[in-house]
Amino acid sequence: MVEAQADIGLGEAIEPATLAHSRVYRGDARMVISPVLGFLGIVVVASLISTLLPLISLRLQGLDTVLWTGGGLLGIIVALRILYRNRLRDFLTGLKRMGSPEVFPTHFRFTEQEIAIDSERIGYRMPWSSVLFLMPGKQHWLIQVDTATFAVPYRAFSGDGEKEFLALASKSLSEAARTRSVFAKQ
Repeated sequence: MVEAQADIGLGEAIEPATLAHSRVYRGDARMVISPVLGFLGIVVVASLISTLLPLISLRLQGLDTVLWTGGGLLGIIVALRILYRNRLRDFLTGLKRMGSPEVFPTHFRFTEQEIAIDSERIGYRMPWSSVLFLMPGKQHWLIQVDTATFAVPYRAFSGDGEKEFLALASKSLSEAARTRSVFAKQ
């Protein structure tokens, strides 16, 4: 058995879960990217036309168009990032307003049979056979179980706990889940 303990901040698992979801729900990303690429395509074509017309008339203008296009692309990226951050902040503020605590002291227990995650407010039990994949995030191990993603902070493990967890996971995951997981490269 491997045990780990961490105080999980409100919203801490949302970004890592998004990473895991993007691995599964690739079609959703295309739904967002397609309109953006269409818009960018129009901007690029319009910029090329406005750049080529002065060159045809032997005037070497167009640097302003190149700068405008680059600035427009950067502006779109920044705007989408700000939109994401604002929506996340508003979501977390709404959860706090409804009574969700800011910190969840959480206990993780990994045995050969199951994964158990408990806090004062909620508990989960799932057999290893329900795990679809295990992958590292920036600050968490991400465990995908059907439609739920569980983020286990690296800081939750003490001593050799993380190595023991990975050894147990490698042994306990199904062959298909092991192939989709961090162990595929080992």
